[in-house]
Amino acid sequence: MHCIRSRGSRTSVCIRIGTLPALESLHSWRYRDTSKTLARLDPPGDLHELEIYWANIETLEGLPRLPRLRRLEMHRCRDLRSLGNLGSVCPQLEHLIVDTCGKVQDGEGARVASELANLQHAYVKDRLLVKASSAQS
Repeated sequence: MHCIRSRGSRTSVCIRIGTLPALESLHSWRYRDTSKTLARLDPPGDLHELEIYWANIETLEGLPRLPRLRRLEMHRCRDLRSLGNLGSVCPQLEHLIVDTCGKVQDGEGARVASELANLQHAYVKDRLLVKASSAQS
């Protein structure tokens, strides 16, 4: 269950994000969970874009399978160490950014990039790992 409050509002609306089948893009700020994973995020399977800012997670383990996810961005998740098994969880991923997540283990970005056949752009821990070719085919 996630609660949403719009700017300037004093009331919150609580919903189960997974029950929103038409949701294609989700931007989460200050996600907190005692397991330090994304297991309780509950995004719909048709999600195309997921951005997470200032979360307390240590790993992407627990992220449910998102077969249509094309873009994943993680920003300022200070405790993040492991990118988990993104190759099997997000097989269609094209764009990956992990920025200002200083505890990500060396080699995690390269490991994940090698598992993602459709990856066109990857920037992990201050390193550009994959850059889409500017030439049109």
